[in-house]
Amino acid sequence: MKLTSGTDDVIWNPVIHHMGVIPQSGKSAVNKARGIRTDMMKKIIGILLVLVFVMGVFGCSKSEPEPDPNQLTLDKVVELSSKGEELTWEDFEQYHGVECGSGLYIVRYEIDGDYELMIGGTSATGSPMYIHLVRKDSEDESGFIDIRTEDVQAFIDETR
Repeated sequence: MKLTSGTDDVIWNPVIHHMGVIPQSGKSAVNKARGIRTDMMKKIIGILLVLVFVMGVFGCSKSEPEPDPNQLTLDKVVELSSKGEELTWEDFEQYHGVECGSGLYIVRYEIDGDYELMIGGTSATGSPMYIHLVRKDSEDESGFIDIRTEDVQAFIDETR
């Protein structure tokens, strides 16, 4: 819509007027509106870039996972070893283990990248025949102990 007021032609644009731009002349009103849009776009792009950066920083940070209470750890093995000959299959029921025996009942408990616990017996009741803490990279008999009769903490300290 074009309004005429004597000497200057004024372009009336409801969108520009709504944005707070009061046109003084046709070209200056359009240029002013473009300037406002450009400034607004710069602010929006700046805010979006900041948001992307913040999400990248906080979204990629790794938090420590909650420890699995059913995962056997070296600390738990040391604690369990204090029961000595009183240890039974039931003491290990709550932990994640894999049956791997053939002929004997054998369960392997992954502890970490270096150790595992091997329990073996004729059945899954009563006392096991052995409960061995095994250093995985060991190639001889010095790489394991029976946690019921030997010093678990000393073994860990020696083999680390």
